[in-house]
Amino acid sequence: MVSGRIHEKWGKKLLNFSEKKIDELIDKKNHDKGRYNEKILRNQVEYVRKNWNSLGVKYYILHQLLDIIYEVVKEILHPEKLNGEVCSDLNRFVMVVWVEFKRKVSELKPFYEVAIKEDMLTLTDRK
Repeated sequence: MVSGRIHEKWGKKLLNFSEKKIDELIDKKNHDKGRYNEKILRNQVEYVRKNWNSLGVKYYILHQLLDIIYEVVKEILHPEKLNGEVCSDLNRFVMVVWVEFKRKVSELKPFYEVAIKEDMLTLTDRK
């Protein structure tokens, strides 16, 4: 799991916003289940939107994306996942991370459809 400091740092850098209560909602209550359970996701996004508007929803999505990136890198660095190969070439490593990240994101398509469709948000849209 990504530390709260990382979520706060990137929230402030990308959105000029971070919220500990959103981090706790994702990490403490039903840990990351909003990523895999549409009902929990809808409830969490509705709660975040009600309390922090679209900026809060953007932060919620950013938090989830940072967690996914962490999981992908952790999986790739695990020796069994590399079939004994060592990624000495940084470009190859980045490509492997990218491929795994895209695979993981495609598995989570319902999450993005629910969280993004209602607000049509992007992480770079600063309001």
